[in-house]
Amino acid sequence: MVIIKCETGVELELPVEGLQGVILDNAELHRAILEGRNLDGASFRYADLRGALLMKSKLKGADFSGAGLMNADLRFTDLQDSLFIKSKLMGTDFSGANLKHANLSESDVAFAIFVGANLRGAKMHCVRLSEAELRDAVFDDTTIWPSGFDPIAKGAVLSLQ
Repeated sequence: MVIIKCETGVELELPVEGLQGVILDNAELHRAILEGRNLDGASFRYADLRGALLMKSKLKGADFSGAGLMNADLRFTDLQDSLFIKSKLMGTDFSGANLKHANLSESDVAFAIFVGANLRGAKMHCVRLSEAELRDAVFDDTTIWPSGFDPIAKGAVLSLQ
């Protein structure tokens, strides 16, 4: 059994041995403490992860579609190939995160922080992207941006490797 604790005092008991591939769709995980955990392939579709602490976690291929991650801490997290389609990412901190090939299509990223994040091959067709912090985020020629958006003007760095 795995117990997920939240800073709100809520605890979620799961009848599983590990969190890889766990399905937590629609779960109430407000301020969940999941730092440094291996959640590769987990599903959090439409979950409430407001203020969740996921720093330095492994979330490769995770599905956050429709989830609320406002003000969540995803610094230095491996989010390669993850889905954030139509997610609420306002104020989320992705500093130093690996978002290679992640899909953030139609997500609201107002005031989100992508400082130093790896955005190579990511689909960054987001809502309010002009309000996000992109300083030193690295992207390549396969990264998809909204029409007319200039990532270099926002401080992002084009990588040719």
